[in-house]
Amino acid sequence: MSIPTAVIECSTCDYQVAAVQTHGAFSWCDDTGNRAQLTRELGVCEDCACVVAIEKLPSESELQDMVAEVRATHPRPMKKGFLSRLMGERKDDHPDWLKALDSMVPKNPESVLLALSEQKRRPLCLTCGSTNIAPLNLPQRDDLSETLEYTTRVKHPGCSGVLVAYFPRNQRFSPMEFATLVHVSGRIVSRHRYR
Repeated sequence: MSIPTAVIECSTCDYQVAAVQTHGAFSWCDDTGNRAQLTRELGVCEDCACVVAIEKLPSESELQDMVAEVRATHPRPMKKGFLSRLMGERKDDHPDWLKALDSMVPKNPESVLLALSEQKRRPLCLTCGSTNIAPLNLPQRDDLSETLEYTTRVKHPGCSGVLVAYFPRNQRFSPMEFATLVHVSGRIVSRHRYR
């Protein structure tokens, strides 16, 4: 899979990266194994010193909307019936990358979102788990002038440069996709590359 995206460069050093870090499977989880889809955005981590995917914690009203949507679209998990208890679990012969994706499917997301609403914490870097981050807001490609260049106000960690985003016209990038599981308390439980 390849996608069109921005290329982010530093104005001082030779740092360059395609803005594909938010692609992949990201989920919040709780202590009982329930999962909900994690909201994320592009950002800069001081500890990683690069552009990364960062957690985007929803506001109270956004969280209430997410819970209402989950209640309307996700049915309650079914209890195991007599035959499944008698016959045992199905044989798991899926390849490893598919197992990583299957482990990210939302399971009882309402309880995870309610547990998340009780947490009062800062968002974190989805690569290293640091909270020393800043969001990197890029405009849409159509909102730019002919040059398709956008100078951000975000400093590149480790040097005195500023990050500049370019939107190439005929280039596509293939992201390395990760399955990242984050506990509602704010720690990364697992991170696996699946593609």
